[in-house]
Amino acid sequence: MVLRWFRPSAMKPSERRSVSPFDTSHLESGLGRRTMSGAAIALGSSAMLFALQIVQLAVLSRLLTPEDFGLVGMAMVATMFVQLFSDIGLPMATVPREKIDQQFVTAVFYIDLLVSLALMGVCLAIAPIAASVFDDQRVTGLIVFIAVTFPLTALRGQHQALLTRRMQFLRLNLVNLSANAIGATTAILCAWLAGLGYWSIAIGLVATALSTMILSWIAMPWIPSRPGSLAAGRSAIGFGLNLLGANIAGWLWKQADRALIGWRWNASELGYYTRAYAVLMVPIGLISGPIGSAIIPALSRLQKEDAKRTLLILSSARAFAFFSGLLSVGLLFNAAFIIDLILGAQWGRSVAIFSLLVLSLFPSFVWEHARIVFISMGRTDTMRRYAVAAAMVHLVSFAIGVQWGAIGVAFGLAAASALVTPFLLVASARVAQLPARTLVAQFAPSFAAMLVVGAAMFFAQSLFDNEAPIVEAAAKSAAIIAAFLVAHAAIFPFHAGWRSDVQRIWGIARPLITRKHNL
Repeated sequence: MVLRWFRPSAMKPSERRSVSPFDTSHLESGLGRRTMSGAAIALGSSAMLFALQIVQLAVLSRLLTPEDFGLVGMAMVATMFVQLFSDIGLPMATVPREKIDQQFVTAVFYIDLLVSLALMGVCLAIAPIAASVFDDQRVTGLIVFIAVTFPLTALRGQHQALLTRRMQFLRLNLVNLSANAIGATTAILCAWLAGLGYWSIAIGLVATALSTMILSWIAMPWIPSRPGSLAAGRSAIGFGLNLLGANIAGWLWKQADRALIGWRWNASELGYYTRAYAVLMVPIGLISGPIGSAIIPALSRLQKEDAKRTLLILSSARAFAFFSGLLSVGLLFNAAFIIDLILGAQWGRSVAIFSLLVLSLFPSFVWEHARIVFISMGRTDTMRRYAVAAAMVHLVSFAIGVQWGAIGVAFGLAAASALVTPFLLVASARVAQLPARTLVAQFAPSFAAMLVVGAAMFFAQSLFDNEAPIVEAAAKSAAIIAAFLVAHAAIFPFHAGWRSDVQRIWGIARPLITRKHNL
């Protein structure tokens, strides 16, 4: 049943005859509707992916030890750094390009594949070095095995880029959801039935990459031509190299924390940190992924329509701000319950780490919004310059914080993120051709609401004490949501953007409510 959504045979005969993987003429009308429906599809898919990741985290955290996760975390420091070079941003370069053809996409496909194969070799070569740095020879085998994912990622890069460019969100999200389900199931079975320990995590990663590649080829039945001249893909190199530079800088602050903990302390200490970080990444991916996947192709087609482009940039900023503020307060005051529920009682040390990491959540969403603006406007050069500067600030913070272990590094991440965010807002506003104060005004109300609601919850915590943790968490969550909505309602008369968002949401919901009432 699922594959019928992927196959061209699921379409009408008249539609099949006209379909081209490079044709985007169907996007010329109803772009706003497609963007909203795409975001809705992606949100639904992310909700299911969220549930899947929670199950995977909960099960594996009970089957494996902190040392198992720490060992994989050490291996991922090396593999994720090398993987940054494996696609040099080429899949993303296809999305905002105004016109593409078979020659261009084929050239980019083979450049991507050749680079990934070469860098897989590099990864194999540095595996013993990484094991020596971490003083654990088990890391060598993990790095060698995980490196297989490099060519698998390259093989599906252009297929997913074409799906995104054509805004075929249902197929794209079905691919990712199905592949993650296969990977999670594989990892759990390997840990539970086969008792493979830390190897089960690595096997799950490879299973996910392989499944994503196969399903992407089914969902987008584009076939590259025979290898020929790669010159046609040269124009994408500049875009890709700037994006690569930004990705490398981003890796420095997203992986250097793990490297420093693993080097200065041990696998168990790193395991507590990586599990807390993994729990935090679930809600970030739940919100930022769907919004980004829908908005990037839409903004790419509005570069010559200033008014519509500005409207979409500002409304997406308000969406990021609202969800990040609400999530920050909710996760912070339910940290102990969340860690115990997802990871188990043996991960109690991760509670303090998770609480500190939550403080970086709002800045993380500001970065996600800026990244969308940079990529869709073709300004990966600005993205690279900011990312390099931000990476330096994060590295200094990590180096200072690692003296106090994982908790110190988590605090360093929160402090560095807060410090660089104002500069990021200025940079993204310039790229979006907006006054900085206009963009700041979209984030400010939710940020203020987050602070007010957070302060109120801090002084009112005793009111929610209950012997049943789930009852206490539910009461806190309900109070936070209600207070957050009330705080936003108070600013509606003074903020035209929020009023327009409410009117737009009501315009969508009203027919559904009316129809249900009539039934």
